Amino acid sequence: MTINVLVVLDGSYRFEEPAAVKDFTYLTLVNTLTAAGMQVTRAHRDANGDGDIPDFNFATSVNLLDFDVIWLIGHHGRNAFPGSTAPSGDHPLTNAEMGAITVFMDAGGGVFATGDHDSIGADMCGHIPRVRTMRAWFGDGDGNSPMPADFPRNHTVVGIDRADTVQKNPLGNYDLNNDGSDDGHVYFENQSDSIPQPIMPLDSPAHPILRRGGQDIIVYPDHMHEGQTLGDGDLSESYYTHSLPAGVAPGFIEFPLAEGERETPRVIATGQGLEQTQKYGATNTDVDTAVSGPKTVNTLCVYDGRKVGVGRVVTGSTFHHYIDINLTGDGDIVTPEQMDRTGPDAAKGEGFGYPGAEDTFADIKAVFVNITQWLARPRPRVRLILERSTFSQDEVSGAGIFEGAILVTVDALKPDQFPAGPIDSLMPSQSELEDWAPTVTVSGASGIEIEPTGIDSDAPGLPDQIQRFTFTYRVRFVDESAFGFPDDFMNFPVLASLSSPAVADPLTDSAWLQLVKAANPFMLDLAADGAKTWLSSDVRVFTVVAGTSKFGVSLPDNASKAQAYTFIREVMDSISVAQFESLSIAQSESALSPFALTTESGKKIYNFAIARVRLSEDSASASQVRVFFRIFTSQTTAALTYQHPQGGEPQEGYKRTTGSDPIAIPGVTASGNEWLSFPFFSQQRTADPENQTDADNVRNISSGDSEVSTFFGALIDNNLSDPYVPQTPLSGGPNQPLQDLLMGEHQCLVAQIEFAGTPIPNGSRPSTSDKLSQRNLAMSAVANPGLEASRQAFHTFEIEAAPGPITDTLWPDELLLEWLGSVPEGTWTSLHIPDWQAQEVVALADRFYPRHDIRVEGAHTITVPGGGTRYIPVPRSPYRRTGVVIVEFPLGIKKGQRFDLAVRQVTNRQRRVPVPPARTEFIDRKTAEKLVASLEKPRAKASARTRSRKKSTMQGSYDLGDNRTLITELSALDMAGDGAVIITHPDPKAVEQARRQSGLWRETIGSFQLGVPVSVKEEMLVHHLRLLSVFRWRLARLRRSSRWSATLRYYVELMIKKVQGLGGDPFAIPVTPDGQIGDAGKPHPGGNAGHQPGDGGAHGAEDPFLEPGEDDWLGETGGVADPDKSRALRISGKVSGLLYDHFGDAEGFTLETYGGAHVRFFSREAAVMRIAHKAWRKRFVVTVMTLSGTRRQVRRLLVRGYPDDH
Repeated sequence: MTINVLVVLDGSYRFEEPAAVKDFTYLTLVNTLTAAGMQVTRAHRDANGDGDIPDFNFATSVNLLDFDVIWLIGHHGRNAFPGSTAPSGDHPLTNAEMGAITVFMDAGGGVFATGDHDSIGADMCGHIPRVRTMRAWFGDGDGNSPMPADFPRNHTVVGIDRADTVQKNPLGNYDLNNDGSDDGHVYFENQSDSIPQPIMPLDSPAHPILRRGGQDIIVYPDHMHEGQTLGDGDLSESYYTHSLPAGVAPGFIEFPLAEGERETPRVIATGQGLEQTQKYGATNTDVDTAVSGPKTVNTLCVYDGRKVGVGRVVTGSTFHHYIDINLTGDGDIVTPEQMDRTGPDAAKGEGFGYPGAEDTFADIKAVFVNITQWLARPRPRVRLILERSTFSQDEVSGAGIFEGAILVTVDALKPDQFPAGPIDSLMPSQSELEDWAPTVTVSGASGIEIEPTGIDSDAPGLPDQIQRFTFTYRVRFVDESAFGFPDDFMNFPVLASLSSPAVADPLTDSAWLQLVKAANPFMLDLAADGAKTWLSSDVRVFTVVAGTSKFGVSLPDNASKAQAYTFIREVMDSISVAQFESLSIAQSESALSPFALTTESGKKIYNFAIARVRLSEDSASASQVRVFFRIFTSQTTAALTYQHPQGGEPQEGYKRTTGSDPIAIPGVTASGNEWLSFPFFSQQRTADPENQTDADNVRNISSGDSEVSTFFGALIDNNLSDPYVPQTPLSGGPNQPLQDLLMGEHQCLVAQIEFAGTPIPNGSRPSTSDKLSQRNLAMSAVANPGLEASRQAFHTFEIEAAPGPITDTLWPDELLLEWLGSVPEGTWTSLHIPDWQAQEVVALADRFYPRHDIRVEGAHTITVPGGGTRYIPVPRSPYRRTGVVIVEFPLGIKKGQRFDLAVRQVTNRQRRVPVPPARTEFIDRKTAEKLVASLEKPRAKASARTRSRKKSTMQGSYDLGDNRTLITELSALDMAGDGAVIITHPDPKAVEQARRQSGLWRETIGSFQLGVPVSVKEEMLVHHLRLLSVFRWRLARLRRSSRWSATLRYYVELMIKKVQGLGGDPFAIPVTPDGQIGDAGKPHPGGNAGHQPGDGGAHGAEDPFLEPGEDDWLGETGGVADPDKSRALRISGKVSGLLYDHFGDAEGFTLETYGGAHVRFFSREAAVMRIAHKAWRKRFVVTVMTLSGTRRQVRRLLVRGYPDDH
């Protein structure tokens, strides 16, 4: 959308020459904003000013609400030498003008304001609330200041208090005495050359205003007596609540609060005042012989009012940063002698346009544009997001209600700007929700009702600020009349509309639904409580421990893999609909086990999946119906799109064999370098995946008097160690177990109906096709009470590539983070993706979101507050990316609680209705000349030159009527020759109809859910020790070139910290493929992993003198037993103290573990104690191995620090 900008000047400034003061024009600024696509209106407060609106009045000349940004560049005020007591105020704003400006600011409009030294600019800007606080507008002695007496005063025009940032020019002459030394002066005209001042951004990376091309901007124009902006470090609390000037809008609050916090101004960049004198280069005379004092100059200050529901403000230290004399040269530098003094680049027409300064000028112009874009008042808008864009008639007959099928987001409105508002609850009554929610309808289809069912916000506290609301809708098919069209499918437009008192016209958006009539076997996604498109109703998973039964089918004790296959086939044949529906959809027991054996009993665990395939009562029987089961390597929004090019076989994640009896085979990336998915079956795997058979998952389904359900199933052997495929598709070499190739504790499972009678359309996804259903659920438990790391839940994931262009119309892909319920205050959600730059994510959010809470937490990590529905923009990438989602909970969560986070990837979808192509006809030159001559009069585009040239070159284009154009200038078509071309364009009515039937909208392309149950450390530790053991094994075998390498390394680092937070020793466990770690790291009675009773450091009366018990000495032993047989403890930490007996002899030391406990160890060996003493002084991490699991005599001492003296 075009940004409407109002630039207001006063005093001696002009937009163009002639100016009251030579070179005091703003042509470059206006041209820069216009070139960036902005609409600029130029206004001047003085009657003799120039621009579009001279004699400008803020209250009467325009409606300020027609603009997004106002630039206030003030000149009127006081410009006095130090010691003056004359006041400013000869050209003040009227009360009506003050009211109009404050209404604009509270309506979200952005304001930029600047002046110069002393009180320059104070008449227009120095009394406006917020603006007045963000800059020192008044010099010493000016009694017209509205601020308290102790409010900071501005820099002076001359003397030591002058803020001089002018840089010397390497092309200039500063040795006028010819004595070989610098005279200590700088020329006034050096502000006009190509040498900028260096500025220092105060953020890293810099504020969005100071960014270009992914880099910080660290240069700006210089000036010899700048003013000063003011940020929170310069201001006291009383300044924020100072009395308001007359005329402000009713109810106006200068610095409002939101959720108990006040947003305050912040300086984002500083310059440096230099110690130097001034001369005029044009005349070689002194300007100021006093040496200016060194000082920090606050160059730019910002106020992000959107955080509290009002407009943004930016203030600048001086107007000279934006005026032509500082950008394009000084008109007084004309002679060679003058240029020799100042440098030739100070002359008019040079400045930053001087050769070699192009990049500097681009940086400066970028700041002008960035300021305006950052300030621009956000435009409210609604957007449709289709969770389901395709509905089949069979699905509708099976379940006519689809919960959560459509989302509508409403951006840039406050809660009180909704119809029948304010929105004051995220759990409203149905009538309230229907009043607030946008209306969504399907045009041209009968029998479809779309009803709002929920509301959420990215600011769940509902403060009085603009925010992004997300409304959820169910699609209800009242009957099947919508399928009355004659063809197999038909597209229907979906329309969303919201009327708000904040905008004149309704906010609208559109998308397209597709209805499909074909009758065939299908699966439902949303037919059960708790079901989501990513937790399908018709696909369930479960685990069975050997020696137990399920649905009356027994799995033998110590069952073999072959017996597990027999078990799932028997379940498939005997399971009832009621039994199937009793299987959990979203609870922890529905997650697959990553381990082959139980933790305590060591019994075998087998994972299974089962799918329910339905056939409607009025359908024909279906023969040779197959179901393929696949898992992808972790949780994913990627690779779930069914890619089946015409004439070819399915690609990537859905690969299969060819022929009439296809079987699923492992899926690979487009390059063939890495695995994407792995198939599972109800029969034993074969050595060659392409020779696999699975006869029990090929079934004939006969229709009946009611809907028929048929069950298919598979053993999901993701936790078993049988070799399957090479490490990579192209690497060859020995086959690896499937478990070694998985990149997350939990994986995405997809069930696919393969039925020749109704092939799956290319581009289908589990959320759009009734032939694809998925389970995309990960579980990660947290502990309380516990250290910070133990309250972190995390899991790996993969997102789809986002290669499309990003424009104002084509938004970036987004990750939608939706909490399915409330979470405690203080919860944070982070995304770590090694292949993106966190700052680029924030920059995209700054560009597209009116307000957001996304923060940079690391080079590749962003974080947002937990709760509500949050959106994260995804930078462009032609490749899929992998990462880790992390949720950190505060203290106070309790065992038994459960929190769920849904992660969706949203992208652009476009429907283009083709129009008839233009037709072309080549004609010779003679025919073309006759056509031109026959025209009654020359056409508009080539009138003058056509008349003068038609007998010679006859170059141009001519409108022949009837949508035909004659092109005689063949070079316009990159052609050569002596003829011409007639182009017959499509009928404009057909083009307009195609445009109406086309559209751009948003769709969800993939989703997964992270379930977070709350437990306690004691119940979590061993599971996490086993996980760490397994993932260290997988990481060690993963190629460094893998797209998962950096992600898995980060995941393992998080797991190490979590194990430590749970009280375990991550370095005391072996690295294993299956998590069988024996007794390593397991908790012993009375303490953390490996700790004994009494190791906490504080002891009772039974051990008052820290005397070792009799079992702590070697005594009479038969030698030292093997560590494995003696179950020796291995405990890591730092030496926290040295133990001496009452004779002063060393007897041992204490070790502080990662869990915070203090453990005593005993040794009288002098060498051991010297090492312990050094580790105590140097703070090395050490690992102690004891003689046995019940004795704390030191067997070995491993120093893990980095000694500096050996």
